[in-house]
Amino acid sequence: MIWICLKAIKDDESVFTDGEVEKIADFIREDPSLLNYGILLAFQTGVRVGELCTLKYSDIQGNKLCIRRTEVRYRDKDGKYVFEVRESPKTEAGNRDIILSSEAKRTLKEIRKLNPFGEYIFMNDGKRIKERSMHKARKTYATKLIKGNQAENEKMPYLQGKWAVCRGFKSPSRY
Repeated sequence: MIWICLKAIKDDESVFTDGEVEKIADFIREDPSLLNYGILLAFQTGVRVGELCTLKYSDIQGNKLCIRRTEVRYRDKDGKYVFEVRESPKTEAGNRDIILSSEAKRTLKEIRKLNPFGEYIFMNDGKRIKERSMHKARKTYATKLIKGNQAENEKMPYLQGKWAVCRGFKSPSRY
């Protein structure tokens, strides 16, 4: 077994504690909105924010959430930010299927109640909600996989889109 680690990560700085996650989830349940449910879904799936805001209902296939596109942000010639949907993820490893937990399925049902007809899952007033930073939620999800011994399955690291997103992922046998 080969362990891959890009750099040491201080858990108290890079992931939310279970207590913090529960407080966030409680707040979201008390104040449901598309943005709040997006944050909750990120905790439940580990998707990147650029992937989250480009999700379509067709990306939900049974028990899987299929990640196939992302949002990129750049400045135009006038220095203004442009947000663009790319029909491919950030990296080749970003093409992946995430197994949906029962919690994530419930969250998606609540989201659908708030936006039943949009092209994208996260739309407000007919416009796609654009990227916001949520990397700490993504790292929290990866850490929960490891602590729950789910990272022992060689396919689990692919759910995060690349090897060594978080320490403890096992390298595939071909490396």
